[in-house]
Amino acid sequence: MTDMAKEMIYRFVDAINEKDFKALDEVLHDDATFRFPKIDDQVGKKAVIRFFKVMSRKYTELKWMVYEDVFEGDQAVLIWDSTGELRGGGSYENEGVTTFKLKDGKLLFISDYLKRTEMF
Repeated sequence: MTDMAKEMIYRFVDAINEKDFKALDEVLHDDATFRFPKIDDQVGKKAVIRFFKVMSRKYTELKWMVYEDVFEGDQAVLIWDSTGELRGGGSYENEGVTTFKLKDGKLLFISDYLKRTEMF
């Protein structure tokens, strides 16, 4: 499962970086849950996609740069930096860890752990 997990997770990263919500729909399990600091869990594929659409409106550009990954069966961890430009002006920088769990070859659970959360 590790090769499939790696493919799905990096397709997820590319979809977020490119604001490609169709690709995001293809990699998420119907019962996907996304956990993000300071908000309720986003439960269900539609809710997860809606979250990323809303988030993408805050930025003219937002990019994840993964610099380390760990894959074990149907689970993975990415360690990353992100940078972006806020739509109203200003820049954004953060770093964090995201955990993933897959089911039936799709992303079932995603949880972000961010170093800086004051902007949310």
